[in-house]
Amino acid sequence: MGLSVRQIASEVYVLFILTIVGYLAKYGLNIFLAHHVTTGMYGRYSVAIKVLDILVLLTLFGTNVGASRFLAKYLKFHSVQSTVNYIAWNIKLVSVTFSMMFIFSLILLGVMFFLHYLGIHGIRQYHLLVYILLIVPVAAIPTLLQSFLLCSQHIYSPTILSQIVLYSVQLALFSIISLFVIYPLGSFTIASVILISYLIVIPVTSLVINTELWSMVIFGFKRVRHAEVMDPTWIQASSRWIANTIIFQLICVLDLLIVYIVGKNPLSVAHYAAVLTIIYLIWLLPATLYQRIKPKISSLLTNESGRTELQTLLNKTNAIVISLVIGLGFLAIYFSTELLSYFGPTYIAAKPALIILTIGACIAACAKIATLLLIYGDFEHTMMLIRATQLVLMFVLVIPATYFYGITGTAIATAFVMCVGPILAIVIAHKKLGLRSAFII
Repeated sequence: MGLSVRQIASEVYVLFILTIVGYLAKYGLNIFLAHHVTTGMYGRYSVAIKVLDILVLLTLFGTNVGASRFLAKYLKFHSVQSTVNYIAWNIKLVSVTFSMMFIFSLILLGVMFFLHYLGIHGIRQYHLLVYILLIVPVAAIPTLLQSFLLCSQHIYSPTILSQIVLYSVQLALFSIISLFVIYPLGSFTIASVILISYLIVIPVTSLVINTELWSMVIFGFKRVRHAEVMDPTWIQASSRWIANTIIFQLICVLDLLIVYIVGKNPLSVAHYAAVLTIIYLIWLLPATLYQRIKPKISSLLTNESGRTELQTLLNKTNAIVISLVIGLGFLAIYFSTELLSYFGPTYIAAKPALIILTIGACIAACAKIATLLLIYGDFEHTMMLIRATQLVLMFVLVIPATYFYGITGTAIATAFVMCVGPILAIVIAHKKLGLRSAFII
């Protein structure tokens, strides 16, 4: 039975409130760090967090996305055998990539301790990115567990855990440490807080998973050694998803990396990172407000009546999401000076970049659901070509724009690139799937 307009609106508004709370936690965390680390360190922190996100997704090899397609469908139709088989295969696949990353982390840690013991390089004196490499295996665990939660119709829990709990714990830990540590905070301290925060989120996430799903996960663990690919599309889809995800994450981090490498102003990395922090809420909205729809897409696309129901869900949800995105975009532009000034007086120089990126983010966010339709609708290859085009455009447009016009040029070029993919996806989703993922087409 389909959801009523009131039910959909209620769920979307609850997700919106949770998203706002999660954003405020992250915004507060970044404001705190901007005032307790050097401007250069804040820029390096922003780059390191982006890299951590990419490496976590690499470790999971796209299985967190695959869960929304396969596991959600098996759970919906109460197919216990298929659910256990998929979880067992999923764990087996992740255990390989996880082990590789874990072994790499241990070797790196051993080298660091050895150099410290010889007095060549102190254990606390490495670049933040080096410490981030050690955190990746730990950070991947809650991400996978939260994808299982979403598949089991826990539409609120993943947002609460990955946004509110994680950033609130980090902010609390930094606040406590700042009372005892001499300013500014260093790379080792920042990395330690990030690691501890994930170690706290893991058991909290485990407690949220219901007994039935846990029993399937445990049974899947027991069958890992004998797990086989029961459906060839599992590995095919995961391979395409990981390629899609890597390209997408590179696109997301590339503008900041280009500013870090090509930018002439040493303060520009921190300034641009502040802009990305402010518009993060606009990016976050589609990822969370469509939580009810994402696990349903694959199963609803299997027949005509399902497509009709999916179109109804899209129409109802899009009306709310687009209104909220436009409203938040207007507020971000109107209060741009105030939002930037909280980071420090020099950050106001990034106002033009903030305005431009806000407009681009709003357009891209309103069209983002189309990319999910293609990915879950077995058009991963098409989506990969779109994102590959975006990636090429990032190099072709953003590098010269940054070099000649600073972060304002970065914002113009990035805003254009970020809109190209979703708009193309809207057109292709309408043609291939017969769905209107936006009000126009």
